[in-house]
Amino acid sequence: ALELTYYYKGFSFSFQPGFQTSLFTYTNSFIWLGDAEGEQVQIQYENENQVSHFILPLLIKYEFTGNRLRPYVQAGFFQAILADATKSLTMKGMDNASGGVNEFESAPTTVGAKDLFAKYYWGLIGGAGVYYNLGNVRLNLDFQYRMGMSNISNVENRYSNDRLTGTGDAMDDLTMDNLSLSAGILFPMRFLQSGFKSLDRK
Repeated sequence: ALELTYYYKGFSFSFQPGFQTSLFTYTNSFIWLGDAEGEQVQIQYENENQVSHFILPLLIKYEFTGNRLRPYVQAGFFQAILADATKSLTMKGMDNASGGVNEFESAPTTVGAKDLFAKYYWGLIGGAGVYYNLGNVRLNLDFQYRMGMSNISNVENRYSNDRLTGTGDAMDDLTMDNLSLSAGILFPMRFLQSGFKSLDRK
């Protein structure tokens, strides 16, 4: 990620464009029951989804007074732009209907799934963190909670992939929430000025 920040009297207006890849899984299960006792076939589909977005967050921070150590709170919103997506499907199960007990499992099938996700989604951000001024750099520990506010699934293309719908799989309406904890070193451009003294200097 890249951080661009304008600071004024304890308040910071920060734009932090970045790239994010998320992974989530779910399962679908089906059972066929025959006429004879114990006659059944169980099938389970494991779906692994990987989706990547360009994230464009805009944040307002407030830094509490301090010298070297400056805690802050932050709030804002973000816009996400879809970059790529794949879906991997694995089938496994147990067959008790063919004269014995047979377990089976297929090799994973991976398909491009970009059409199954919305091109854009947006959400809200809340969090806190702390800066530590060390010479002409700032050490940063940052916590954020991002709450998705719009559907990440493409409703129009929900049933467009025949390989997936043939297994009974279709994307539900989904929102994406996540927690992030990051640590970094910031090099403020103003610290490069020969006449500037950082906050930890008298």
